[in-house]
Amino acid sequence: MIAAGVRVFACRPGALNGYSGRVQYYNGPVVACACDLLSDDGRVLARVPLNFYYWRKAWRVQDPRPSYKSVPWAY
Repeated sequence: MIAAGVRVFACRPGALNGYSGRVQYYNGPVVACACDLLSDDGRVLARVPLNFYYWRKAWRVQDPRPSYKSVPWAY
């Protein structure tokens, strides 16, 4: 399901590393935040950590979770 909105709260400096689960600190404008992904009617679909960084005059979002691909024999 695709989220229609994001509610951002509980931010801290640095970026969450999806592999180690730890926050790494950077000298630039980077924050790791807890976020609620919202449906179009305002329901909370999921609570996820997201990284935000400022680049080219805009805030960008980055999902720190590594993308996993299941092995072919798992099915």
